[in-house]
Amino acid sequence: LKPGGKIFITDYCSGPKSEWSEEFSNYVNQRGYDLREVSSYGEIFTDLGFKNVKAVDVTNLFVECLEAELKKMDEIKLAFLNEFSLQDFNYLVEGWKAKLVRCARNEQKWGLFYCEK
Repeated sequence: LKPGGKIFITDYCSGPKSEWSEEFSNYVNQRGYDLREVSSYGEIFTDLGFKNVKAVDVTNLFVECLEAELKKMDEIKLAFLNEFSLQDFNYLVEGWKAKLVRCARNEQKWGLFYCEK
């Protein structure tokens, strides 16, 4: 990144690893994720020499998006099933519901990161 360049990303994060359930640990391992707490993720940018690092927990926005997606899927179910299978539909819906549960348990988080070179 050139001097003055900016990074703005969002990414999966987690709550404290010491509080993870066995189910969440299995999920993370099965996916091959390297999840970190939002603040720890932000420290990576600081350690790399970036300036004006902002690491913000936006899990509440993630939850709102998941709830909106679930509502929309319910509204378009018949149209979705014209193109895809019920198995595909259920896979998406159950995945989003599981993320909502993990967010409510403070295991899964969503981080927003901004920094400058």
